[in-house]
Order: sequence, then C-alpha cells, then structure tokens
Amino acid sequence: MGSKQKKERQKPAKLLTLDTETRGLTGNVFRVGLFDGTNYYKSNTFDEILDLFEQYKDYECHVYVHNLDFDLAKIASTLFKRDRVRFAKSIFINSNVVTLHSDSMILHDSLRLLPGSLEKLCKDFGLTDNAKKDLSDVIKEQGYAVYKKDGVTFDKKKSLGNYFENVPADDPTLNEYLEFDCRSLYEILTIVMDIANIGLETLVMCPTTASLAMRVYKEQYKEQFDKVATPFYMGEWGKFLEDHVRQSYYGGRTEVFTPHIKKGYHYDVNSLYPYVMKVAKFPVGYPNLLKDGQAEAKWKHWKRRAIGGGVMWCRVDVPEDMYIPVLPKRDPSGKLLFPVGKLEGVWALPELLEAEKHGCTIEAIFQMVYWERMEPIFKEFVEHFEDLKKNSKGAKRTFAKLIQNSLYGKFGMNRTRVSLGDMEDRYDLHQKEIPYKEFKHDCNGITLEFIQYMSESKASYIQPHIASYVTAYARILLFRGLIEQSKTGTVAYCDTDSIAGTSKMPENMIHDKDYGKWALEGVLVEGIFLQPKFYAELYEDGTEVLKAKGIPREKMEELSIENYREWLAIMKKGEQERIEIFEGHESRKKFLTTFKASEDFDTMREMKKSINLLLEQKRAIDYNAETTRPHKRYDYGEKKDTIDYAEYKEWEKKLNDTYDDVDDIKEIVDEIGYIKCMKQGDRYYEEYKHLTKSVKSKYFRRTGTPIDVWANESGWDVNELLEELRLMGVC
Repeated sequence: MGSKQKKERQKPAKLLTLDTETRGLTGNVFRVGLFDGTNYYKSNTFDEILDLFEQYKDYECHVYVHNLDFDLAKIASTLFKRDRVRFAKSIFINSNVVTLHSDSMILHDSLRLLPGSLEKLCKDFGLTDNAKKDLSDVIKEQGYAVYKKDGVTFDKKKSLGNYFENVPADDPTLNEYLEFDCRSLYEILTIVMDIANIGLETLVMCPTTASLAMRVYKEQYKEQFDKVATPFYMGEWGKFLEDHVRQSYYGGRTEVFTPHIKKGYHYDVNSLYPYVMKVAKFPVGYPNLLKDGQAEAKWKHWKRRAIGGGVMWCRVDVPEDMYIPVLPKRDPSGKLLFPVGKLEGVWALPELLEAEKHGCTIEAIFQMVYWERMEPIFKEFVEHFEDLKKNSKGAKRTFAKLIQNSLYGKFGMNRTRVSLGDMEDRYDLHQKEIPYKEFKHDCNGITLEFIQYMSESKASYIQPHIASYVTAYARILLFRGLIEQSKTGTVAYCDTDSIAGTSKMPENMIHDKDYGKWALEGVLVEGIFLQPKFYAELYEDGTEVLKAKGIPREKMEELSIENYREWLAIMKKGEQERIEIFEGHESRKKFLTTFKASEDFDTMREMKKSINLLLEQKRAIDYNAETTRPHKRYDYGEKKDTIDYAEYKEWEKKLNDTYDDVDDIKEIVDEIGYIKCMKQGDRYYEEYKHLTKSVKSKYFRRTGTPIDVWANESGWDVNELLEELRLMGVC
C-alpha cells in the first residue's frame, strides 16, 4: 500500500473545479461543468465529464467542489460504478466527506477550506470578471419568479428552486452561470495559494481552513512551530499527561445575565483569539508532573515570580455571592457553566490566579503539569496577518482573517477520529487489534462494501495545553469586560468575544480596529436574550439582529423581534413547558449517513425546533424579575453533590475535545446537554442497547435529557437520531 501511494504522489498534481446543476434538492443532475485552468467543459451528464479524465491520466487530478456533500450525492452512482473508490485514502470528518479518492480523481470539498457561500467568497475575494452570477433579474424576466404571501416581496430561495427545476439545460444564461461558478472557484483557490505562498502540492494536503493555517505556521514560522510541536505526549506516560492537561481545555463563555433590556450597547472584541495569541506567552519544552506538596510549592512560587506556566488540579471555593464567577466548569449534563460553590477540576494557572484576585480561595492542590519556559510562539504569525488584514482589501484581508482565527484549535484537536477503510484493510486492523465494523451499501444502483474504525493521530502539533491557554486568556479578557460593564450598568449577555449591556465601555478600552479592544457593534433600543445563542436586538438605526441556533436561514427570514417579544411573554407566564418555533422543514441527510445506511442519496429528513422551558439553563433565570444568578455546585465539602467526581472527571476529559471539526450531534450535546441513558422498559431501549460503548459514553449520561425531549429540542427526529448513532458505532 505504501509503495503504491508513493508512486501516485510522483504524478504532478493538477487543479480542477467542478459544479453540477440539479432539478431541485432531490432531482437529478441535468448540467455539469468542469474547468482545468485553461479549458472549460460542460455536459448534461457526469458520465460524459468522467470520460474527459482520460486526457489527465498522467496527472494526479484534484477536483474541488464547493459543498461536496450535495454534489457527491448526485454523481456518486456514476463515479462508484465506473471508478474504484479508495476509502482508506479519503478523509471523513464527523460524517462529512472532506476528500474522496478514486482512481481517476481526488474530490475535495472547498467549503471546508473556505467557509461561506461561493457568492460571498467572490465578494470577499474581490472577484469581478469570473464572479458568481446573481440570477434574480433573469428569473424575474423569464417568468420563474416566486413571491411571498404579500405578492410583492421576491422570494429568492423559492424562485431559484423554480428556475432550476424548469430551465432548459441549453439555456445560455444557465450555462454562463455554471461556467462562472467553476471559474470563480478556480480563481479563488489560485489566489489562496498565492497569498499563502504555497504550491498546489501543499494546498491539496490541507483539507480544512485549520489545517491550512497549521501548514502555513509550520512551514513559514518553523522556529516557533518546532518549539511547540514536541513528542512529550507520545507513549503511555505522554497519554496520561495529555489526558490530564486536556481537562483544562474549556470553550467560550456564553451566558444570559439579564433577559430583557431597554437601551444599551453591544460590543465585540476585535480578533479576540488572535489578540491573546499575539500578546501572550505559552508553555513550551518539557512538561513536569508535580504532586501534592511539590505542586503547592510551585503554585506559590509561580504567583510570586510568574516563571513558567502550567495547569493545575485543585479545589476552589467560589463565594456564593459572586454574580459573575470566574472559573468554567463542565456540568455532568454537558453544559459549560460558571458556577459558585466548591469546585474541583483542572484549570490553567492564569485563570486560577484571576479567580484568586476576585475572592476565590484555592483550598487544596493535588497535581500540576508545569513547563519551565514560556515563549511568544504566535507573535510573528499573528502580527503578519494582522498587518495584512488591516492594510489590505478583498482577497488578502479575507484570507488573513480566516487563517489567524483557525490556527489555535488544531493544538486542541482530539486524537481519535472515525475513519473509513477498504475491505482489504481488515487484516492490518485485526493484527493491530483495532476493532472495526463492516458496512454494505446496496442502493442507488451500486453495491459496495467498506469498514469503519477509530483511527488515532500521532500529529506532534496536538498540544492541548496550548489550546487551553489560548481559551483561558480569552475568557479572562471577556471576564474583565463583564466586570467593567457591571460596575456602571447591567450586563445582559455575553458570547465568547461579545458583550451586551446598558453601559458604555471606558474610552481606553474601545477601538474599532485595534486587536484586543472593544468595538461598538451598535446602540440598542431593545435587547431580548432568551437563551444562549437565542436572542434579538433592535438597534437605534432600526436594524434587527436575530440569532437562533439550530434554525435554518430561510426560517430565520420569517422571524422578527416581535416573535422574540411573544416568546419572552410566554416565558414570563411560566404556564408552558415548551415553545414551538417551527416544524415540517425538510433538509437533506448527509451523504455519508445515507451511504452507511444503504439509503437513497436524496433521502430527506424533517426538521423542527422548539424551546424546552424545562431544561436547566447555564444560569438560573427569573424571566419575570428579569434577573439571573449562577448555579451552585459542590464537588466536595458538607454540601457535596451526589455525582461521583471520579466519573465526573472522566466525563470532563471526554467532553473537552473541542476543535475545528465538531460533529453535529456532539455540537448540540455541548450546547443543550447529554441524552439520558435508557433502562429496560423505556420506549427506545431496544435500539439503545445495541449502541456501542463509545457512542454511549460520548452522547449519553444518567443525568441527561430524555431522548424524545432532546430530539425535539435539537430538531432531530428520534428514529433518525438513533439511526445516526447506530451508524457511528464501532464494533
């Protein structure tokens, strides 16, 4: 296998872009375009496009498709019949196809590399000649327009659907539209290579924005990269250290403090993560494990001299009268809280020092992983892209913003990942005692067998203490902003790098561009903050900003701040257990989900969304009084919670795996909590008992939410959810 890969890599790489047009979401392909940088080809079938690859047989063809998951569902039947697919060489990240290898081509999803619609990318990169076309005027002129209920407002989404379902395949405007899609994507990728100062051979090794950022950092800032990319987390001892350190890696802070305000201000920190990466130093070198008295002595020494850095396992008393606590804590339900009480956990030293400064008391110290050296390992990297962002427009500015925001997550990446393989890989896996599961797809006119297993990355850049420090520094900056707001006014809401409240920030903290300063996003006439990531703001210029995680964009377009006022009124009454937001919305299943389930690639699933008023929020909220307070947690002491800490610590370790590639279900678990474990007699127990231990440990807890309630809250159909979980399992 290794020699074969080496031979294939000796072929020169060739860049191509491809796009398809289909008769609606579930309709067939009726037009396909392919661009190789010089020649553009078009056809009514992918079969004919595939014939063209004979002329490229001396190249390793890398074909980029924007939103590959959709297009692959339309071309897979043809591709899999005519070409041998190499699952072992392909990349799948949390049920998404990122790259797919076949004998004639390697398909790449450019959406993973360059997030956002192709239309937006064209604007951001400053494309004019080959930019993606807006068909709105053509649709209206040719009679394909669909209008909303008022008979006046143009419904762009439905109009586009009507257009593509009916337009002739040889329509000149359609074909120009398709060609420009292919050409614009090719041009954007070429620009990226130019700005990043990399060749195609390097680009194709970077499936995501974060991997591209890491590649740039590794190759162009090698001295700094070598300081951090160490082998100390390898082997049994290294694994023990990494598991301990990873417990200190928490995400961003998102909380509702005051559900409703009249008149206020919304501030965002300019480039929060790049800023802390630029100005701060990070632990490098050999990690020393210190226990008990040694750890306690080092903590006292570190507070006096601030030499070195690390993470510490300890017990902290957080005063119960603190309105805005400092320390993050993973609740057994899966939420990231900032509670008061007596907490036991692992935190980065700077965050513990901040806690002490604000009245918290460290009552016991058990263990510390300590690095003697601290280095500004990201300073040059961030300063370069900061200058590029501030002093450039179009492509350079867009690229700089993408790269500098994507790097840190790679250091905290989880080492284990679900991978697919070919049937001939079973022997190697068996020899290595790696469990796997066999699948057979027997639908869509193809029969194909493959396996799924858990692979482990040995990447030296996986250094969770670096990611832990980045997020800790960022939370400290946000915390200080919250304290500043609370001194002169009312804090309403925060989300990672933003704050809404009733008072102005001090002038010395405000700037519209400087990294680390607070930029005024808008002056609020009203702010309604129902739950984290679920709020509405009305600015004094009349602009409405509506946020609701889990609601599709087209559904969001139907909402206004008046809906949020109605929902707030319902919450104040306290008479309902649930607020229905929408139901009946259909979306496509992911390609890989249908592939593993041996379903039609165009299978749809129904989405619905509601607010479950019985679920515990990140703070205790009194909607009538329009106040909140932090939760109380007791990991030790007289009031000790009934949760066993050893088990809790294991949960924390498994939860703190946030990185740039997060699977859909895990992302929802992190937001609304775990699914409740089932027992015999429960409605879905038969399905539940067949789930693997790895799936159960990742998504289920005894303290979780019943699966039917969880599914309703998250928009999943229960049966679809169980099927997805089953397919994730590895025997």
